[in-house]
Amino acid sequence: MISQHSKIGEYRSILYTLYDEFETLYPTIQRDYFFISTSEIKKRLHQRYNVQRTTQNISKIISYLTLVGLIEKLPDNEITDKKLLEKSYKKARNKNKSHRITYYRIPEYTREYKGVIRNNLKIIKENKISVTKMKYEYLLHLFGVDTANKIYPTFQNRDKVALPWAISPRIKQQREDKASIVEDIFCLLMAKKEHTSKNEIINQMLKLGNWSEWSYQIWLDTYLDGLINNYGFVESWINKEIRNRYNLPQSQKGKIIHYIGSN
Repeated sequence: MISQHSKIGEYRSILYTLYDEFETLYPTIQRDYFFISTSEIKKRLHQRYNVQRTTQNISKIISYLTLVGLIEKLPDNEITDKKLLEKSYKKARNKNKSHRITYYRIPEYTREYKGVIRNNLKIIKENKISVTKMKYEYLLHLFGVDTANKIYPTFQNRDKVALPWAISPRIKQQREDKASIVEDIFCLLMAKKEHTSKNEIINQMLKLGNWSEWSYQIWLDTYLDGLINNYGFVESWINKEIRNRYNLPQSQKGKIIHYIGSN
């Protein structure tokens, strides 16, 4: 099944790790879903496959594989063991986490379901979705709330963790203000010269003061992908065509955000 999809071939070690964990646990847990931490996956990737990945990268890859359909993440209503579910929320609260742990399920790869996977891969290719773009906000803007919640089911009930920042109207307003600041600067730069870059946006944000560069970088990581998609722009590496089109200096390297039409 995996070998038929070269686009995800490099992630097979993570899939095999999830498969192995389920096969090992099933005789004991006797249910079709399970949990394994990204830290444990990281350790096994190194020990069994000599693969080095960060836990953040592993998390994004798992979300990407969920979007493909090769694995599933369970929402609350599909976790039949309610005591286990409540224990998960209690543990999250005790550890000051923003959401509970994720439970996984391996789907049955029937002929019909393989057709679903092929269709998902087609959609992913058409929308140029990569692992680096796997964020809740990005999927929310691109596909809507149902798909975003399917890929990130633990985001649906973050209020159950009852952390102050998750339920405070003041913090909620602050988050909305941050999104507005990113959007205002982004639109101003795009309107001025029809292209910009993440570094340029960060530099403009730093002129506001009050927050550190690290904080502004988090804001950008949270909101920028959705803005690029919503406004119909694209982010791509600078090549000869783009350099000539926007009269960019030879010293400018990396990626820029610009109107679709040159990539």
